Amino acid sequence: MSEMELRPEEARSRFLPQWLVAPAWWRPVWAILHDSMDGLIRHDGIMVGSAISYSLIFALFPFAIFLVALGAMFGGSDLSDYISREALAALPEHVIRTLEPELNRVFLVAGRASPLTFGILVTLISITGAVEAIRDGLNRAYGCAEDRNMVRRYASSLFFVLIGMAFILIVAALGIVVPIGMDFLHRYFPEMSFEVSMLEIGRQALLVLVTFAMLLAFHLLLPARRRRWKNVAGGVLLTLFGWWIAGKVFGFYITRIANYSTTYAGLAGIIVLMFFLYIQSLIFLYGAEVNRSIADFRGKSLCRKGS
Repeated sequence: MSEMELRPEEARSRFLPQWLVAPAWWRPVWAILHDSMDGLIRHDGIMVGSAISYSLIFALFPFAIFLVALGAMFGGSDLSDYISREALAALPEHVIRTLEPELNRVFLVAGRASPLTFGILVTLISITGAVEAIRDGLNRAYGCAEDRNMVRRYASSLFFVLIGMAFILIVAALGIVVPIGMDFLHRYFPEMSFEVSMLEIGRQALLVLVTFAMLLAFHLLLPARRRRWKNVAGGVLLTLFGWWIAGKVFGFYITRIANYSTTYAGLAGIIVLMFFLYIQSLIFLYGAEVNRSIADFRGKSLCRKGS
């Protein structure tokens, strides 16, 4: 049989790399990605993402005030000042710049406030409400029916809030202690060189690890599902990568294309932050949908009780 008489697939197999000729590996990947996107729409992810972003906006400033006041109570002005600079380090720089005037006013008040006030009750309610919105989104994405009563749900949400605050306070304390320790070592061991860039790399690595641990805890503990970390690690890694890409693209969009100050005037900073959190919420929910799709593809159920 001549080359002209070969069937199309046989001709391709002679001139193309094998991974392009028989992309069998791509079929399940495409099926999972397509089913995940379909599930995001089918489970009202577009609507739930907006609810999560609104809840986070509603809880952000009370959380910042409480955290800075707590830092001032336990670590004095140094820890309070450091938290006020680093509390929102996970947000892109352009988002923080748009909110900087409001943040400075908030942190100025927070540094003089006492965390043991009646306002803390309102703060905790708003923050636990944001955690509950995340729980609802995860239950929808995984297709799980909630089997815990309201007391257990809100108690676990409060636990998440307290653990998150403890993580941030520990990271902030390390941000003060580590440079002091490095300076001490450099003073007594001048032959040892400590690069500032290494501290920044360590800081970024610690931020990634804390974010990964937080996402893993969300997926394992919040929804009414079986707690196996291997079943959620893929979606968590995809979420981290998606957040990084979205931050870069959103930064380019805000600085080069969009002009929110013309449309929203003094509300531009809040609108930019809400839009950014909405995009990140959709990526977070899509990561959960990917975990569900992988489990469905393998014929497994992740839920304790199906919806």
